[in-house]
Amino acid sequence: MYRLPHVTRQVLQVPDLLRCMMQFRQGLHIDMFPLRYLAMPLTTNSADLFPSEFANMDLALSPWYFQHGFGRVLRLVECIPRLLPLVLYHAVYHGIVPVVQLLASAYDLRLASAHHHLLDIAAFTGSVDMFTYLLGVVGPAGMSSYASEWAVENGHLVMVQYLNEHRLASFDAQSVLLAAQWDHVELLRYLLDLVKPASVEEAIAIAASQGRKRAVQFLMSRRSSDVEMT
Repeated sequence: MYRLPHVTRQVLQVPDLLRCMMQFRQGLHIDMFPLRYLAMPLTTNSADLFPSEFANMDLALSPWYFQHGFGRVLRLVECIPRLLPLVLYHAVYHGIVPVVQLLASAYDLRLASAHHHLLDIAAFTGSVDMFTYLLGVVGPAGMSSYASEWAVENGHLVMVQYLNEHRLASFDAQSVLLAAQWDHVELLRYLLDLVKPASVEEAIAIAASQGRKRAVQFLMSRRSSDVEMT
């Protein structure tokens, strides 16, 4: 005589019901085990360390996203709460807007970003889309003076233009020197139209000391044209 399986066995044999039950049990999902020891290295504003630190994060998180998608990120940070800032910074740095949107739907991003201003990181990478989204979520308080400094240092012309046009940062002679130091000629052209330094001699000297030939040539040409105009 045919007998129905026990109700517990029936439930356990239905994947959707089993997953629903597991949502309310303590413990760690097996797919999260590789992430359980991820460390949070970002404790200073040393931008020099950003590429290596975020590369280490990416080695762990990118394969996980590839296999499981972004939809499980909220469950991940629920199971391992200390990963919230790490996952958030990684998503901002790599411009993964869907992950940031998911986190913003469940958490106050201003509280989740204790070590760094989120807008600073977006400015560092030059992602205007990410910067614009975060500005609407955390407001201007989510940035510091590092935003403009890092945007200039990394030569992100569009980001600098955005910051200036929306009056989110001011640029001065020091910005010109920083752009010269890093050989960002197009940014130099923009900044010199925006800022009127007393002389470009210091910028030429800094660019020359760093071996920035393109910047030196541009600045010398700019100096000559300024002299002719006077």
